[in-house]
Amino acid sequence: MAATDPDAPGVSSSGWDTRLNWLWILYNAVAFVVVLTATAAVAWIGADVLHLDWARGRKLSALLVVTLGALAFGGVLGALQWLVISERGPVPRNRWIVANVGPAYWVGCLSSFPQWPRPRTQAPVSAAPDRV
Repeated sequence: MAATDPDAPGVSSSGWDTRLNWLWILYNAVAFVVVLTATAAVAWIGADVLHLDWARGRKLSALLVVTLGALAFGGVLGALQWLVISERGPVPRNRWIVANVGPAYWVGCLSSFPQWPRPRTQAPVSAAPDRV
């Protein structure tokens, strides 16, 4: 029984299988929980054991963290989503996972560096206005 068979039970007239829809939602939730739990555990252990003061305020270390997070999140999410997508049609697994890592990387960069790059014409913001 193919998921695209409109006569199959649970398949709507548009061709979307209800079971695949719920699997998609479940796998996305699992990916979020797994990656966020792993990230929190590593951060907690790392901050306690390694005393990560060296990473504070350094863009290169933040970029490394964003890259590792994108690989973890995109890899887990991509692999789980591929399980659903592969039931709908032939999709290469590696291409699907790589397609998930890229957006995860850019979202991680935007959330880690919201003010970067700053336009060069903008003057630095002072802490207090000058008073005469």
